[in-house]
Amino acid sequence: MLALNVSSEVLDGFTIVGDSLKRTTVNASRENQSIYNAFEEQMQQNPTKVRVWYNKAQEVQRLSDSLYLFTEDLKKAIIREADGKDASTDSLRNKEDLEAAAQVMLAPGTGKGQDLWLTINNYRSRISEMVDDLQKKAAIQNNLSTDVPKSSAKKRWTEYMFESMPAISAVTMLTKLQSDIRYAEGEVLHSLMANIDVKDVRVNSLDAFVIPNAQTIVRGNRFSANIVMAAGDTT
Repeated sequence: MLALNVSSEVLDGFTIVGDSLKRTTVNASRENQSIYNAFEEQMQQNPTKVRVWYNKAQEVQRLSDSLYLFTEDLKKAIIREADGKDASTDSLRNKEDLEAAAQVMLAPGTGKGQDLWLTINNYRSRISEMVDDLQKKAAIQNNLSTDVPKSSAKKRWTEYMFESMPAISAVTMLTKLQSDIRYAEGEVLHSLMANIDVKDVRVNSLDAFVIPNAQTIVRGNRFSANIVMAAGDTT
């Protein structure tokens, strides 16, 4: 009955916000993929120089995709709990349902809320270590924070997020989490790419060269040449 106190306009507003977040997430995913593609290209050109950063980028992708897909599964589970077995996981009919999110996330023994909390904390910690810029690091940590406001300090994060929460609100918050994941992923990728700067010249060796000022010399004339240390790329 509490669901009746939530107006349809408010519930529809969550849908609008969710759709906007999805578009933002799609755009971020495309930009991130372009950076992964750049890493692949640089890895082929100079594996000796790029490998360490390439491996870090692969770890970022693995961690980000794992949390993103876990979140997507939770959204679908809440929708199915609210709308039944014939639910369309692309849309939610019973937006006002106050039990679906709690059942999926907080049910004793089967609730996934604690798993999500732990996974977010692990993800935030792992990727933050790959960013040197303090402002970027702080932004990532704030966006992926699992702290509870002081006004709700008596609640755990899972309870604060999903207890007595309309299904559409819970789904929208999980969509926001997915957007935050792609944002954090992009920030880390930009930081890693800066270490191999795609605009620089790839080199992996140094050699000494003697460069004469003339190709021929006559007996008695002065010979002159430049002796230089030059960089090269054996790949």
